[in-house]
Amino acid sequence: MDTTHGVRLHTTARVDGRTVPWLLYYVGHGKDGPQTSGRPDNAALMTESCANLLVTKLNNTGHRTEICELLCDENSTINSTLVELGEENPPPAPLPTTLQELSTAIENCFRRDHLSPLEVLNFCNKTVLLG
Repeated sequence: MDTTHGVRLHTTARVDGRTVPWLLYYVGHGKDGPQTSGRPDNAALMTESCANLLVTKLNNTGHRTEICELLCDENSTINSTLVELGEENPPPAPLPTTLQELSTAIENCFRRDHLSPLEVLNFCNKTVLLG
């Protein structure tokens, strides 16, 4: 077993009419904020630098968080960026700068994106003619 990092969120819950402290673990990005679990084995594993970035981001949005150490095995996925966690959008793909790169990009439209030759040709014509 190895040690990696995670993020623990401090919150409170009402139990029998009283407020008690509650610890939750960050498991991923959700549409309404961070997804959490009370079980540390469900926590998202990350590098220390990634955990620091996430703590800063979550604390800036009103959460109370801290870095914690978590156990992992050799098959565990350890996230190293906020993009991998889904907290940031990936940077845009670089634009082709040579005809060979443009050719590869067009071939990818056929193979990977399953666009028809007419769709690609129409888009290329519009891009070239309209800028």
